[in-house]
Amino acid sequence: MMNEFYTYAYLREDRTPYYIGKGSGRRAYEKHKRGKIKDFRPKKLNGSLDIDRILILKKNLTEEQSLKHEEYMISVYGRKDNGSGILRNLTDGGECGGTPGYVCSEERKKQMSKQFKGIPQDKEFIERRMESVRRHYNSDEGKKTIEYLKKKKEEYFASENGKERLLDLSKRWSGKNNPGYGGRFSGEKNGMYGKKHTEEGKIKISEAGKGRGAKTYEFYNPEGKKVIIHNMTKFCKDNNLPQTVMASVATGKRKHHIGWTIDKNFCYTKKSYIVIDPNGNEYLTENLTEFCKKYNLSYSAMTNILYESAKQHKDGWKVKYK
Repeated sequence: MMNEFYTYAYLREDRTPYYIGKGSGRRAYEKHKRGKIKDFRPKKLNGSLDIDRILILKKNLTEEQSLKHEEYMISVYGRKDNGSGILRNLTDGGECGGTPGYVCSEERKKQMSKQFKGIPQDKEFIERRMESVRRHYNSDEGKKTIEYLKKKKEEYFASENGKERLLDLSKRWSGKNNPGYGGRFSGEKNGMYGKKHTEEGKIKISEAGKGRGAKTYEFYNPEGKKVIIHNMTKFCKDNNLPQTVMASVATGKRKHHIGWTIDKNFCYTKKSYIVIDPNGNEYLTENLTEFCKKYNLSYSAMTNILYESAKQHKDGWKVKYK
């Protein structure tokens, strides 16, 4: 479901809210730990959960809508920690997990380190959790959430508080505060300290480094001629070919790329493409690479549509074989 999120409030006995949150499923009714308080939810005198003091504010929201509504409600009631209101929230909301720039105190860091140190993690649980995260953020709704959070982060660092935070980070990690400062290869400890390479030495170093780490590939071009590639990155750049796609051909994940293949028996037939823009207009082309350049499209994204690993690109561009 796309609209599976909601916002909720925890109420005091006088029915005023003390916490605003957002979530999905049973998030509002699950344990909320806050510092030394193991369960932050409203309780009855006998210690059991007081469901009557858990109020669902808005239902059937997208994640982006729930983030915005959470932020709005916190701004309405204000926070106790900064003296702006009655809520015990520690952030302004509108984010997944924390306000950009929020820093734990040193005491809290030590407390968390001591709490989780030496506790083995369940690998299967971690994998299930990561798979759930990947599935969500690869969905259309997840992509919208990422864009929203990215915008929030940019807005924060463009504000006065954000600029102060960046300046503080710069001071904190510069000079002697940097872990790499005064390392074993810095300053007088470096063997070349106070020396210069000769021109001959520079040429030798340059020649020795050329092609280092580069693999050699045997390809066949669209005309069927053998081509030896010693440096895939340089070759693709010089011949205007996408390196990631050519690498897929080299490893056998793809049969060919516009005729480039590692199979000498492969017979390439030049194909034509029908590209459909967001308005439904169709364009016939035999060179998808040049077409993508002309209309500022991603070639790899368009080929993903051809291989059925994506449905559309940008605002609705599609492509198919003629």
